[in-house]
Amino acid sequence: MYIKNTPNLIKSDFSDFTAFGGAIVTKNKTFPIEVFKGGRNLAINGNVPTRLGRMIVTEQGEDFVKLKLPSGATVEYINFNSIQNLNTGDEITLNFNIELLTQNISNYRVRYGLRNNVFPDTPILISSGVNYFVQGFNEIGENPSVRAQPILIFDGNPNEDLEFVISRRKVTLGFNDNEPYSPAPEDGYGYTGSDGAYHIQTSGGGHTLKFLATGVYLDNDVDVNVKGDYHSFNDNLVLWSNRTNISPKPIPSNSTYEYNEKGKTTAVGGVQYQFRAVNISDSLDFIASDPSIKEVSNVLEILKQSTLDKDVHTIHTSEGDFSAQVKMTTQGSLYASNAVMLEVEIRGDHRDLKREEITYTREIASEDVNSGTSETIDYGTFVVLEVDYDISSEKTTLVCYDLMVKTQQEYDSELFTYPTTVHNLLLSLASACNLELDTNTYKGSNLPITSDVWVNVNYTYRDILNHIAQLTTNTIKMQGDKLHLFDYEDTGVQLNRFANLKIGEDYGPTNILNISYEPQRDNVFSPANANDIPKDERKELVFVNNPIFMGNEQSYADTLLPQLTSMTYSTSEFKLYHGGIFQVGDMVEVFNGTEYVKTLITQQVLDSSNVQSEYISSVPFTFKSEYVVETDEKRQGQTTYFLVDKQNGIIKGLVEKQTETSEKISELELTTEEIQAQVSNIAVGSNIIYNLNFEDDMSGWRFLNDGYLTFGEKARFYSGVLFNSNAIPVETHSLSKSSIRFLRTGTALSPKGYVVPNSVYSYKARRMDNLQRYTVTVIEYNSSNTEIKRTPFNLVSKRYEEFTIQPAQNTMYIALQFDVYDSTVLTLSEQMFARGKPANYQESAEAVKLWAESKFTIVDDSITLNSQKVDSMNNKIDNATLKLSAEEGVEIWSTNGKGLTIRDSNNEATVSMNTDGTITTKRMVANDAVVNGHIEAVTGKIAGFDINGNNLKGDGVQLDRNQITVGPAIIKPSNLTEGSSVKVQARVTELGDETATTTGNWLFFGGRQLFAGFPNIGYGLEIMNINPSASTGYPRSIGNTSKRFTDIYLETQPNVSSDIRYKSNIQDIDNNLLDAFEGVMPKLFNTQFDNNIHFGYIAQDVERALYKYCLKKYGYEFANEKVKQFAVLSKSESYLSLLYGELTVIKDAYYHREVERLKAQNQALQSELQTIKQFIGMGENNA
Repeated sequence: MYIKNTPNLIKSDFSDFTAFGGAIVTKNKTFPIEVFKGGRNLAINGNVPTRLGRMIVTEQGEDFVKLKLPSGATVEYINFNSIQNLNTGDEITLNFNIELLTQNISNYRVRYGLRNNVFPDTPILISSGVNYFVQGFNEIGENPSVRAQPILIFDGNPNEDLEFVISRRKVTLGFNDNEPYSPAPEDGYGYTGSDGAYHIQTSGGGHTLKFLATGVYLDNDVDVNVKGDYHSFNDNLVLWSNRTNISPKPIPSNSTYEYNEKGKTTAVGGVQYQFRAVNISDSLDFIASDPSIKEVSNVLEILKQSTLDKDVHTIHTSEGDFSAQVKMTTQGSLYASNAVMLEVEIRGDHRDLKREEITYTREIASEDVNSGTSETIDYGTFVVLEVDYDISSEKTTLVCYDLMVKTQQEYDSELFTYPTTVHNLLLSLASACNLELDTNTYKGSNLPITSDVWVNVNYTYRDILNHIAQLTTNTIKMQGDKLHLFDYEDTGVQLNRFANLKIGEDYGPTNILNISYEPQRDNVFSPANANDIPKDERKELVFVNNPIFMGNEQSYADTLLPQLTSMTYSTSEFKLYHGGIFQVGDMVEVFNGTEYVKTLITQQVLDSSNVQSEYISSVPFTFKSEYVVETDEKRQGQTTYFLVDKQNGIIKGLVEKQTETSEKISELELTTEEIQAQVSNIAVGSNIIYNLNFEDDMSGWRFLNDGYLTFGEKARFYSGVLFNSNAIPVETHSLSKSSIRFLRTGTALSPKGYVVPNSVYSYKARRMDNLQRYTVTVIEYNSSNTEIKRTPFNLVSKRYEEFTIQPAQNTMYIALQFDVYDSTVLTLSEQMFARGKPANYQESAEAVKLWAESKFTIVDDSITLNSQKVDSMNNKIDNATLKLSAEEGVEIWSTNGKGLTIRDSNNEATVSMNTDGTITTKRMVANDAVVNGHIEAVTGKIAGFDINGNNLKGDGVQLDRNQITVGPAIIKPSNLTEGSSVKVQARVTELGDETATTTGNWLFFGGRQLFAGFPNIGYGLEIMNINPSASTGYPRSIGNTSKRFTDIYLETQPNVSSDIRYKSNIQDIDNNLLDAFEGVMPKLFNTQFDNNIHFGYIAQDVERALYKYCLKKYGYEFANEKVKQFAVLSKSESYLSLLYGELTVIKDAYYHREVERLKAQNQALQSELQTIKQFIGMGENNA
């Protein structure tokens, strides 16, 4: 939790309880408290007979014994252990079940009672196959230590062996009708489970009251909660918390009671949890479980109120503290590392906070709790990854993550030493990420890590945390800004005020652990008899692709499974008023209307704009509803493994199948240097969308962005691509090699892929660099290629992103739209959009989704090979059949016209015989050939060109039927427009004569001169004129607001259109506007583009001046829109720019006005001075 989980102030194992008044106390751990029903069973080892006579024990369990009585016996006695702690005159009840197993025997009597004192009831007559419940009652006579030994007398004359079962025997004090069965507490002594209870007994002592107590020292007037579960075997037990205002509570006998009292301390000192005897002459005899004294959290009490008097969310930054609107999303799973996302909205421009660390606190108060004193919840430190400022609302939005984001770095093996332990590994990992561990003690901390299993692979530290979480069966989160490993957090919090509550299926206990490697689906599971567990009872976890387990999968599966079996809870969804204090892995109790049930928090959404917080409790990410072991049922008799040695670049697989008559072994080893076994026509689930990783450059992609031209190292021209791409193909160190690199904001649309109904499809991608948000929108089209549906998926901050979607029933094609929201470089690799669940990248030679299936049919006189190929993209099936028989020889059938192909040692086809009768041969030799019709040559030479099929091939030049290929470049007709058009498809196109030294190169398009290049005397494009298009209504620019040239060199001043005929609405500049620009002053500064010193204006100063003027002239409602109408100021992606020419005009107008004002003032002063001089002159004349 984000608040302090107040600890239990006493020890729940009763180790700190003290006997008072000389009482003698015994304390023994026994079965869980829920085992005990009704009164105390006095029959220790009640189902174990001590005297059998001629009877034989054939089977024995915890609550039954199976016996055999040989034939011919008439009367036989069975004695059981003596009953302890009885006094003369005690009344007891004996209960047991008896079932006769031998068939066809009746009228056989069983008498029951105490030794030498048989119960006076009529003996029962038992029959085969009937289970009897027997109850008897009697009074203990003198010398109970001798006589209190239960006895069963079997009376009859069987003519064959008699088998029967005696079970659930219980002896209790008094007459107890319908007494439920439970074992004696002593039978559970030594119980080792974590949920065990304690059998407490007292005797003796001279104090007025007998009790046990412990001292807990607290201040006065502290809220406390005293709890525990008790099952008393007499009416003598009273619970009391001394030095509190909690009243003593008598505990009823022979039933389990949940003690849960709240109150306040009434004095400074020790709070005593007391167990008193009502009657001092009686002893205490009870079962106790989970006693606790806890301080009550004021935070929890405040959040339980229907309304809060204060609920303030504050962000603490380097720029100050800000009241904020926040949305905090906590989502994760057991056995994994979990991060928290924080979305913040604060007033003002705070774009400088990007990449900074901030802290988030919340202050709450209620007048009904602690006199309205405020309590503060500290949610910890977050890293700001995204910043967006909205000038219209003057608010900044921050997207932040807790410090777990620091582990999203690639693993550096140089910082680690092996062999090591889990704890030392995590210390080194924390140091590498500038983090700390919060404890040295946690489950599995001393497990060995013998070697570096992460080297030479692009793992992140977050990946390693996930692997360690599985190895130690822990969950990992940030707590107090430190890495925290834990099993789960039992908060002890009970929730009963919901906006709504849905209780789902129960999770656990886990009974199958599967260690698996994907995509090859190599599964090793525990227990060995997992297939025998009924499918509806299977609770399976799958730990996938953990390199720690490699080579020792079975050992790890057998070792880890017992550590997972204790976790049980109910899944749920609910909304809670005034929540926001829980984290992934917190166990709470929710009231379902009848009782409290445990549920584990796996998701919390706290939104300060909503009084309700949302919660989800789901099964772990590694839980499987479709059980992997089912697939292994189909592989009986097979040994299958796939070893992936990523460090050395080797993949080795073995499939071995054994039957009674044969053994078949196939082995495949792939290395980065060679392929040691070749396999063709492999059926793989590959990408259904062509060129999804730019394997074929940008072919098939469209970009829905404002037009701009990007110059990289070389000018690259892609077929059919307009100059509006925000992405380029790059080669990366990844499985797909080719990747998409987004360089700026914008929208990209992939080619379409063919899908089929009633199937799910999944997307998976690997980020190669940054973790900013991007959106993939699945666009669905029907058979007419009409768009019918869009589904967006926001992908944020995971190294591997994935989602799954089920298309509409009438969807035939799907395309993916990628939206990128900032200019940080984003590189996506290993992208897969495939049928089924998210799949790792698989390489396909044709980059289409193909699969093949073939088989042999063998009969006495022939062998038939059937082959089938399915093209799921084009919905086409090709079949071929080859039959070898003694009667007909070799026969071939084919649906696509292909027949027999003969290849040479170089795998080249030398002869092809097709089903339509055509024969193609590499070289034909015939002594006598008659040809009717024409000759088609596919090899040979003509005019210096080689004949290559339908093509003529020269040195670097090839003439095809519909195109000319020059090196890697292609010239062919264009289908962009009607009429004569040509397309040049080349990455680099050279025009002109590079050897020209005296004459220029000229380029004409459509009979018009495009440009004239000077001789080759330097770099760059040298031209005489650049003329814009004559088309109107489109922007005609050189560069744009986000892509600018560094320098423009001119011989004269720019010539700007200024004719009055181009202008309208001509007027004087408003004096109020000039006043607003008074404070806009030139500055001296450096820029990020070079190291020089510059002079100029700051665009934000101009923006403030314009806003000041518009606010005064047009009012708050229209000010922002009016500012946008001034051409002097331009904004793109929140960056501002200026038209210096227009700004100079404004400043000139301002200074001109000021000069005119000064001239007027000067003239007035001159006039006054002249008047004064005249006055002084007149005085002198008078003198």
